[in-house]
Amino acid sequence: MNDKTTSADGPWTSINDVARIMIIGGALLESEEFKRGFEGPSDELRHFKGLTLSQLEALISFGRDDASLIDTESDQNGSPTCWQFATFMRYWPGVTCVGYIVAESRGDGRVQIEGLDFDGIVSAELERALRKLCKGAEARPSEFNFDESTGFHVWWD
Repeated sequence: MNDKTTSADGPWTSINDVARIMIIGGALLESEEFKRGFEGPSDELRHFKGLTLSQLEALISFGRDDASLIDTESDQNGSPTCWQFATFMRYWPGVTCVGYIVAESRGDGRVQIEGLDFDGIVSAELERALRKLCKGAEARPSEFNFDESTGFHVWWD
């Protein structure tokens, strides 16, 4: 973690923020590329990719006062819900998720899942399941990059 994450006077000081950062860990991205288009203080938003099922399940399972660290019914602009992404990942090992975390100091602290990634050969069954997941969402994905020999990236803006 960097100084902004651990600073006592920075935006990441709530117990839930610290827990979220610790669980997400190495999936956090530092690149300015992932901050483009974000309106507001960029030190209150951090993107991640490669979040595993076990990390996502930890966010769902742990929290204070019987509340998880992530809203399982939340979606990103018509995407599948967090719970639907987690269910999909349970059936398809190796699929990871992408998204962002917002500091509670901003007033709308949360972890948001925006899409899925997979590196490797995509079986016909996985392709069908992915297309079904996308078709069942309220909105079409903003990005649908698919290659049966190298994997996929599906993202809702």
